[in-house]
Amino acid sequence: MDKVAIGKILRVIRIANDLSKRELAKNTDVSVSYICEIEKGIKKPSDVIIEKILNYSNIIKSEFYDIFNYYESIKIKDKLKKYQYTLLYVLKLIERK
Repeated sequence: MDKVAIGKILRVIRIANDLSKRELAKNTDVSVSYICEIEKGIKKPSDVIIEKILNYSNIIKSEFYDIFNYYESIKIKDKLKKYQYTLLYVLKLIERK
């Protein structure tokens, strides 16, 4: 998986759950700067870090892959719109829980 896409999706999940970077970092035992680097696509998180973030965000791994596939399937060149559509997808997912 592409580290930029992973970072964007994890950012969408964090925002959809109304979490600050600081709160997420504190509850997943990583630094705020590392969360920033992940979300910017600078660093690719390990599977363990992804699991911690997903667990704290109440997203199961299969849902993460669904979100990733949805993000990758959007055929829009406008990156902001692609991001917005993915955010709406995650919000609907969270509402169903």
